[in-house]
Amino acid sequence: MQESPLSDAQVISGFLLLCSPDKLCVECISWMSHLPAGRVEAAIPALAQDVRFTATDSNCSRCLRDRLVLSVS
Repeated sequence: MQESPLSDAQVISGFLLLCSPDKLCVECISWMSHLPAGRVEAAIPALAQDVRFTATDSNCSRCLRDRLVLSVS
């Protein structure tokens, strides 16, 4: 039996958990995870339903730009 591949939300949550307490923007998560930015954006609603993750306007810990960032609560 073949295992199913990780969903985009699972890949992103893994990066956020590894980078915690950093706040990362969509572009930086895309760069780090090798997922297209559109797929990262599409995964935000799934991540927002999980109480461990937040999406807020703040400075990205990597690129330092003020924008929507994801982080571990």
